[in-house]
Amino acid sequence: MKKKLLIIILIGILALGTTGCELGSKGKNYSLGKQVKTELLKFKLLEGKYSYALSNTLNETYGAPKEYDEKTDKDSPFLASKGHTLVAVSFSVENLDRTDLELESNFIEAKYNGKKYSDDNQFAAVSKDNLNWEEHDDYETIVIDSGEKLYVRYYIDIDEDIKDLDSTVELIVTLPSTNDKDEKFNYTVTKQDRKDYKGEPLELEVALQNFKFDSVKKYFEDNSKDYETLKESQINELVMSNNGDHYIQLNDSKALKYQFSEMKPSGNNLIIWPGGTGASSLMYSVGVWSVEGDTLKIKDKVYIVKKINDKNYLLLNSSDNSAAGLMS
Repeated sequence: MKKKLLIIILIGILALGTTGCELGSKGKNYSLGKQVKTELLKFKLLEGKYSYALSNTLNETYGAPKEYDEKTDKDSPFLASKGHTLVAVSFSVENLDRTDLELESNFIEAKYNGKKYSDDNQFAAVSKDNLNWEEHDDYETIVIDSGEKLYVRYYIDIDEDIKDLDSTVELIVTLPSTNDKDEKFNYTVTKQDRKDYKGEPLELEVALQNFKFDSVKKYFEDNSKDYETLKESQINELVMSNNGDHYIQLNDSKALKYQFSEMKPSGNNLIIWPGGTGASSLMYSVGVWSVEGDTLKIKDKVYIVKKINDKNYLLLNSSDNSAAGLMS
């Protein structure tokens, strides 16, 4: 009787061990923002959500899940037919190998209602900075250069018409490792996970190059309390530094080269080179800027000036402290 009991216990242990292998070589469940790695790749899941459509607009949202709109989405390549749902996935991947690596679109499986799906997966969009997204021409494979980090948007088509698009997403990610071996990692994403996850943190250098995006403006607004607020004398010193030459980007416009000048006694002058290079279309204006108290006025707009670092400054609208521009 004791031998039979011992055999039953051993069978139970073996069964649990097999289940653990199914969950991934690390034997863990991961969620949004959690990074896993093999000897060849780093992988981090940034999005996992059910959706009927993905954005087909070439901007910051391209390839991301969106609410289905019958009119605007009817010709979109990122649309689930009736009886189907898309699993929208976004991730970062970094190649640790000395050579290029290729991932095929079936390297992620979705689990739903007891079934696994990996036969109808496609790469949708790719980005080097998680802001500037572009179409990925090859839907079935993606190549990552040695040492390269990419952000990728991707989807899995499953033959279930899921009504609750906020329900839990389960994924199995298979990554290559050395000696022609693969490692599996299990990701589970709940509605609460999506609510709690704040997304990938922006790097300052990336933000400085991409002020046009709303997420970047919010980044600067959120961090503005950590930047020094310039006083009147400091603003005067700043605008006259570097012979008065500065690049300024306001709102969604491209950065323009501004030359601040106080040569005429009748008022302050400002010279602007549109496009930021060369002297074509030179515009010379009188009285278009001034320092008024602890603010900088350019034309009819008044800005609070915040020092980000020794080379870069943030301009906040004085009326509501919203991010208005960058100055360098």
